[in-house]
Amino acid sequence: MLYSHLFQSKAGNVGMLMLRGLNCVLLAGLCAALLYAAQLYRGALGESQGEPIDVSVPARSGKPVNPTLKSAQPLAAYLTDLTKRDLFEAPWEKQSEVPEQPPDDFEGAKSVMEFTQSVRLVGIIRDENPKAVVEDLINRETLFVSLGDEIKGAILSDIFEDKVIFRIGDEVIEMYP
Repeated sequence: MLYSHLFQSKAGNVGMLMLRGLNCVLLAGLCAALLYAAQLYRGALGESQGEPIDVSVPARSGKPVNPTLKSAQPLAAYLTDLTKRDLFEAPWEKQSEVPEQPPDDFEGAKSVMEFTQSVRLVGIIRDENPKAVVEDLINRETLFVSLGDEIKGAILSDIFEDKVIFRIGDEVIEMYP
């Protein structure tokens, strides 16, 4: 059993020799195809080249190489602009410079703003006694509010499938989970 490879038939050896020969032919064909592709690529690049670019540096004649550099400002002038920018905000995502102020033309504007900043609707429980699951962001607690209950000066007036409605005086606040 150890020397079984010595007793193979001549037909098996001929088949192996043919496979080796075929592998050599395929390898030579692949090399030829790669050389042909390289010649085509080199020829395509050679044809598309335009005029040569002058990259030489002029001799030191006392004249600046780039005339726009002599109008550069001192570093301090640029630093003031750089310190005003938010480096981690893309220009197309830039928020408006003036933050929106809540309208103070009605009574309770501040209470509505305080309510919306201190409370977040987490979920809605829909059953025979529907409830709004509200998170108190200041006290870090979760509250289950039923219809008519008051939280932070707002009364829960309606519970829908996708939103709840609180009222502070005449103002209506819709909250979505």
